[in-house]
Order: sequence, then structure tokens, then C-alpha cells
Amino acid sequence: MTPSQVIYLIAVTLYVVFFLFFARFFIWKRYADSHYWRRRPQLDLEAVRALAREKDRELPFFSIIVPARNEAEVIARTIDHMADLNYDPDRYEILVATDEKEVMARERRRLAVLSAAAALLDGKVPSRRALDEAEEVVLTLLARFAVIDYVAGRREYRRLTLHMTQEPGEPELEGPLSRHVAAVENLARRLVTDRRRLPLSELREVARLAGPHHGRREGDLLASVHLALAVPVAVAFGLVLGHPETLQAAQVVGRTGQAREEVTARVLTVMSGLIARSLAARVEAERAAGRLGDALAEAFVMRFPTTQDIVEERAAALAERNRAADDGKAVRRAPVLKHVVVPYDCDGLYPGSRTGRVVPSTKGRALNWALSFGCARPER
Repeated sequence: MTPSQVIYLIAVTLYVVFFLFFARFFIWKRYADSHYWRRRPQLDLEAVRALAREKDRELPFFSIIVPARNEAEVIARTIDHMADLNYDPDRYEILVATDEKEVMARERRRLAVLSAAAALLDGKVPSRRALDEAEEVVLTLLARFAVIDYVAGRREYRRLTLHMTQEPGEPELEGPLSRHVAAVENLARRLVTDRRRLPLSELREVARLAGPHHGRREGDLLASVHLALAVPVAVAFGLVLGHPETLQAAQVVGRTGQAREEVTARVLTVMSGLIARSLAARVEAERAAGRLGDALAEAFVMRFPTTQDIVEERAAALAERNRAADDGKAVRRAPVLKHVVVPYDCDGLYPGSRTGRVVPSTKGRALNWALSFGCARPER
């Protein structure tokens, strides 16, 4: 046998060996699918209820433990999805474990940002490092005033939103006001920093964050309301900083793209300027009354919420939903939402003990601490 024939036989043998090596995985998978996985019972809620009645037992009770740190932007949606599971809400609970170090980190930056915001309102220029966050706090302060006035039914706000939305009626801001304040601040910040017109897609995205359960038409209407409030907030921002020429009402209205006719643009400009001056006067009134520091502190918490803040907000909302269900209103009951804060010095072992020193954060550490707070109800 020649060397070339030997090499050929070796190559063919290796090819066959590797082919069989990979083919066995497909054979095993097909066998497992037909003999195991596809034979698993497909359970649904009605089947579980029927099985519980057959065994004379209640539905199983379980706890969903969610470790969350620095997740203020997404934890509300996570909780809302879990609260609407296709399961008896009285037979499960949601337990969110947050980290104390998140609150500690925010407290360390709070004083610096509030000092920078106060300096900004006094006409001083803070350090570049704190400038952006200080501006966001001031915008949030103005947005909070605007949203509160709108909810209170101030006539000038209602007229402004009517011209902006060009829809009959007075849209209401449902849900936590903090979400709407965040949306108005978001849009106002874009009007301040961006010279282009805001596209409708961006408005819808901001409105979706404030009210994720709205339909398309309701979302567009909500976006227009947020934009109507953001315009005077952006103009007032220039007034309180002492730079009214940089953010004139006509320029800001032009960036919204909502005024398609000259008359409408003039009306929006005049009304936005009027409201902006009232917002700036509100800031000065807070300063004169000695309440500006507290107002800025509230705006800071609203602009930079921790995961703990959002969880407590959702817990209150779910409790209110259950009270409405108990009163006979047509709303679905929600499961109990528990909030557990993992201490900064938790050792991470079950059931958890405090060491007196900072321990790095991990998901397992949060889970081990939270396990002791799960409430497994006794079965009959």
C-alpha cells in the first residue's frame, strides 16, 4: 500500500469517526424529545386547580424573590409584570431584595449636587462635574411645579395643553406623579440641550415610560400633554438661571414641531411665556420663604430615585389596587409586595449575619438574606 493510500484511509477514518461523534448528539436529542421532554404534562392554571381539588388541598403558595440593585429604571415594570401573572394573587407574593449600599451611594452625592443646584440658582457656576446633575435637579423642580399645577386644574395649563394636543377635553395624568414629572423633565432637558425638533417617536417613548399601559392614541395624547408642560419648564429654566435670551418661548415652541400654523405658534408662545414666568416666580417665592432647600431636596430624590424608592412606590400602588378590589371595583387583585433591604455588611451566607464592614454585592448574597423573609403559608 502506497503512502498516499495510507493517508487517504486515515483521512476517511477520521471523517467517519467525527461524523459519528457529532451524529450521536442528534440521535440522543431525538430520543430524549420523544421519550422524556415531550411526555411532560402541560400544566395550566385550571389543571393545577383541578388537581388541588382532587387532592383536597389549596393551590401551592410560593414567593418570587427579586434581588435588585441600581435598577430604578426597570424594577417598576418587573413588579408590574409579576403582579399580573396568571395565578391566584392570594397564593403568591413578590419579595424584592434591595441593597443598602445604593442608598448610601446616593446620600454621598446628594450634598454635592444640592450645593451645586443652589449655586446655579444663585447665578454661580458650579464645578463641571456637578453641573449636569445640578441642572437636572433644577429642571425637575420646575417640572414638579408644572405637573402639580396641571393636576390642580390651573386654567392656563389646561388651555396650553388644549392648544398643544388639539384634542377636546382635559387629559388626566394617571398613576404616580413622579413618573409624569420625570417625563416632563426629560422632554424639557431635550428642548434645552438639543436644537433640533423632537420627533414623534421620541415623544411616544417618553410617554410610554410614564404610562406603559396606554394604547397608541392615549399614548400620543399623553405625550402631547408632557410636551405642553415641558415647553414652559424649559423657558423657565432660562429665566431662573438669569439667561432668558438663550431659551426664548418662540424658539422652544418651534422645536416642538406641534405648531403648524402661525396663529397657533403665537398662542403657544404667549401662554408658555406666561406660565414660565409664573414658574420662575414660584422658585423665588420658595427662596423667600426659606423652603428652596427642601424643594431642591425633593427634586433630587425625584430625579435620582433609588430602587428602594420605586419599590415602595409600587408597593403603595398595589396596596391601593387591593383596597379598590375590596371595595367592589372592577380591578384585579394584586399579590403582596414585600421589600427587604440587604444591609451593607451582610456576610452573604444563609440566613445572613452582619459583619460590621462593607461586603461586595452579589445576587446570591441578596437571595440568602431575603430567604428568611419568605412567607410560606401552611397547606391543608
